[in-house]
Amino acid sequence: MQIVPTSLVRITRYYMIAAIAYLLITLAIGVLRTIVPIPSSLVHWAPAVLGWVSFPIMGAYYQFFPTLQGRDLRWENLTIPQFILVNVGLLGLMAAGWTGNGLALTLSAIIYAGGALLFAAIIALANLDLTKVVLTLRFYLASLTYFVAAIFLLFANVLQVGPSWATQTLALHVLAFGWTVMAIIGAEYSMIPMLQLKELRHPRLADAQFYVINVGFWGIALSLATRSATLTAVSGLITLVGISLFVYNIIASLRYGPSRLPHLDVSVKYFLVGIAYLVVTAILGTIVGAFRLGNLVPIHVHLGLIGFVTMTIVGAMYHVVPFVVWWEVYAPKLGYEEVPLLKQLFSERLAHFQLYGLNAGLLTMIVGFVLRANIVLAFGGTILFVTAITFVWAMIKVINHRKNLRTSSAHKTNETICGGIA
Repeated sequence: MQIVPTSLVRITRYYMIAAIAYLLITLAIGVLRTIVPIPSSLVHWAPAVLGWVSFPIMGAYYQFFPTLQGRDLRWENLTIPQFILVNVGLLGLMAAGWTGNGLALTLSAIIYAGGALLFAAIIALANLDLTKVVLTLRFYLASLTYFVAAIFLLFANVLQVGPSWATQTLALHVLAFGWTVMAIIGAEYSMIPMLQLKELRHPRLADAQFYVINVGFWGIALSLATRSATLTAVSGLITLVGISLFVYNIIASLRYGPSRLPHLDVSVKYFLVGIAYLVVTAILGTIVGAFRLGNLVPIHVHLGLIGFVTMTIVGAMYHVVPFVVWWEVYAPKLGYEEVPLLKQLFSERLAHFQLYGLNAGLLTMIVGFVLRANIVLAFGGTILFVTAITFVWAMIKVINHRKNLRTSSAHKTNETICGGIA
């Protein structure tokens, strides 16, 4: 499926830029935690899960929902207020966590929840045509439902007003698995075949996989609420079956038919590495839950958030950001003058370096967790932070490509005018 937007949504770019900022904040706080204690874990996980993880998904939904249904985004005038709400709420949560201010915590939670609900309303009420719900959008709708549920669970726990079973662990799993994993799987069913000029090999298997992985996740959520190790093990195995079906379908899609590209697209490489981490994360999570191995939780969390989620988001941005710039700057010139290829807007070599850097930093941190060595953890976190800086620089270069083009065009115009006067 070729994903060609009817129009480019401005808010998507804002979300991508803000997400990168929260990535840097998250990594910086992570390194700081290995050196000195921080007042509350909220200061660390809030920018990670509610910012770096959630913002690219929100931005993608604003673009994907109208694109996959063949129409422009509706209620676009509400997207900027919604963006402001979630940012103010998130920054307020971090400040409240650092200072321990209960009133600020309550107000910030309400503001972020208001922004999250407004986002859900814009998508579901204004931009959903139930007659045009393709496979990717089915995963997105499930993901959106989990997001709303997770926000209520999370802030009920943070504000200590919810039932006893609404634990932070349950809320974060609904966010990380229900909201995030569902969104990524749905997106990759479209993006991986598209980027490799392929078709999804088994669409019906993907339909079945949707139900299997949801049943597995419902079981995991119930096991976390009831604290049942047996249910965790059974549900974890069902989830692993669902993930395995997804992996098989992706590999089959890449292997089936003639290869029209000489090698894998760099974004697809990130996606495949991320999928490998997803499998490991799911296996480890099932073991941790079934056997109550709490000492493995940090490894499980980092494999998921950095190995799977961060790999996937970085890979996606290496397609989305250059595409946005190319579509705005060069698409109108197509057929009239020579235009660059999408891959000429960024350095593939640098993208590969960052792929290696993310893996090196993550695996170093895993060693640090195993050895319980803060110096190793700090070293791994530093590798991740430096890699993230190079990624930010790469994205800035892509965005500035438009400015450089305009500057170059202005110089050429001045030269032409001066030449004509002479």
